[in-house]
Amino acid sequence: MTVVRRWSLGLRGWVVLLGTALTWAAPAQALLPSGQYGPQLRLALDRDEDGPLLTGLYERSEDGSHCRFALYGRPLTDGQWKLLLAAGDDRVLGRAQADQARWQMQLARAPRGCEAFHESLTAAPSFELTQSQDWRQIRLIDSPRAHFHERPTAQAQRRAYLVRGDAIAISDDQDAFVLALYLTAGRSTDGWLARDALQPLTFDALGEQRWRRPLPGLSAPATVQQRLAWRDWLDWSDDCEARFQAQHAGDQSGGLNLLSFGATANLLRISCGSLAYQESFIYAWLPPGRLERSQLLTLPGYPPDLGEERLSSAHSTLYGLDEVDRQRGEITILTRYRGAGDCGQWQRYDIAADGPVLREWRERACDAPLLDDENLPLPQEWPLHTTDTDPS
Repeated sequence: MTVVRRWSLGLRGWVVLLGTALTWAAPAQALLPSGQYGPQLRLALDRDEDGPLLTGLYERSEDGSHCRFALYGRPLTDGQWKLLLAAGDDRVLGRAQADQARWQMQLARAPRGCEAFHESLTAAPSFELTQSQDWRQIRLIDSPRAHFHERPTAQAQRRAYLVRGDAIAISDDQDAFVLALYLTAGRSTDGWLARDALQPLTFDALGEQRWRRPLPGLSAPATVQQRLAWRDWLDWSDDCEARFQAQHAGDQSGGLNLLSFGATANLLRISCGSLAYQESFIYAWLPPGRLERSQLLTLPGYPPDLGEERLSSAHSTLYGLDEVDRQRGEITILTRYRGAGDCGQWQRYDIAADGPVLREWRERACDAPLLDDENLPLPQEWPLHTTDTDPS
């Protein structure tokens, strides 16, 4: 068996593939209609000096959980759109596929505040036009107080006003004003608003920086800048990032390795630094040519990281020694429960087209009889773990 640890060769061709798939170009088909796309999504299509422009608002409430984000988009190729989502102070990149009056959103993670809907938001949800509108843009208010006006003049101010974060649909503009409808479930309000009361299209400086930053790529070795781009995309835990940065400050290490299993499967190994006697790391699943479907993984036996301020996707921090056998299409992970290495768990995964599949799970308890080193069984000989007691 040829075992390769942290395999990182062959990255150059993979990076070229990503770059080719995400080249900007004008779309070949007509623009998507503006309007309501089911109960959760509003979209508006416009055109400015940079070409076609998409703006929108997503709102969803279920069982006491609420998700709300604004979006901004520009066309890529063949009906694909590059997206920037704004939820609170979080900025998330994504993609969408437009087909006449149908729109499919493709996200690697949920925006912060939408964790309760992570599973559905990352499952490429589709939305169909239910009511067309003459909206040109959907924007957020930036001013602490933005008054409506009867006419597009400063002298025609009304008492009604909106506050920062409120969403509006714009149907017309004149000079320094826009004709806007307040998007709310209650009584609707419309009128003219000052254009300078609106947030920028990319929401703020962070949104503009994230929008302009190239979509993630990789080199061998990975760079610090590439790690930043991948974290923007996948959003792994603060605990992992803080530990890695503390141990690698100043050495320009990106701590990322691509584990390739042919044309149908890729894993991204994200280093989280060392903990005592073993390493910590996270896996992300990267379907080749489908970067928008990439996601962080939760594996059995490794409880998902939860409850962190930045965390917007459930994923496992793994510990120990991982080994990759590309010829057999499998990966093994050995986690020691103490430094002596006489107890712990060992797992073997097959890498299938849709992700890792657990095939073997063995575990030796730390209260097992003490043995001399030469008599210790190999991890592959430890007792089989009963998967229905998975602690995760």
